[in-house]
Amino acid sequence: MCGLFGAVGTYDTATLRAIGASMIARGNHSWGVAWESRRGVVRRERVVGPLPDGAIPAARQAWLIGHTRYATTGEVSVANAHPFADKIALLAHNGAIYDHDLADGACDSATLHARLSRYLLDSGEPLRVSAYGVALWADLRRAGEGTIRVLPLSCRHDLAVAVQPRTGATYVASTIGAGLARTHGLAIVPLADGIAPYTVAPFGTIRPDPRVEITLAPRQVVAKSDPYARAARGPLGPVPNPYAWPDPRVPADREAPPSRDDDPRVPGWLAQEIAMERARGAGRRKGRQ
Repeated sequence: MCGLFGAVGTYDTATLRAIGASMIARGNHSWGVAWESRRGVVRRERVVGPLPDGAIPAARQAWLIGHTRYATTGEVSVANAHPFADKIALLAHNGAIYDHDLADGACDSATLHARLSRYLLDSGEPLRVSAYGVALWADLRRAGEGTIRVLPLSCRHDLAVAVQPRTGATYVASTIGAGLARTHGLAIVPLADGIAPYTVAPFGTIRPDPRVEITLAPRQVVAKSDPYARAARGPLGPVPNPYAWPDPRVPADREAPPSRDDDPRVPGWLAQEIAMERARGAGRRKGRQ
């Protein structure tokens, strides 16, 4: 899994660098950071390799989004390093995109960025994707907002938000350990599970983001060439994705309700145990015949 981190407000450089360093364990194939200065200038840096000390700029930015990549789909390269950006949006993603439409060697998350940019240009239809995880993004057409936008792609999105009460600086990361929070005087902001997009502003302010409407497409079969697909297959086929969730906005005739054994709410490790027990039982029955 990749690591996401970011900050809004007058963040403490040492705190954000400590959070960034803790993300190296989640991904060390490449890293990237992007930020908007107080003057509204957006800069981005992407490098192959683990995140080094001092890579995060000093606290003179309106917002910052960072990413440490663990490559599951696509080769390790600067082009596949997050955040992705164009003139419309900037995005970093942790998770998997199942219905990506990119050539071999490209990162699946680039599909999400491209679809988000097209959606922002013409939002007549909901943003539709078959995926899980969470993304941090920024609308580059709205300089000076001073917010980070969050795009959850599953009900159980892997993200934490914390605030420094003294300054109001707010930090976003895949994980913020209790020890790190105590050391840097952070208060964890409770988040509700769901797929509703929201924004993060200084002083731990969480607001719904009505500008983005997302529809999670039914889960699709991942290409066999995808290394993530190979890792996710059990003895009797694909293991149910513990992060996916049936979208109530998808008509019932488009996706059959999950059976007890294919319930996406079943944790991955439990689904594997069920599949292995089935295989052992089938072997015993075959041996008795």
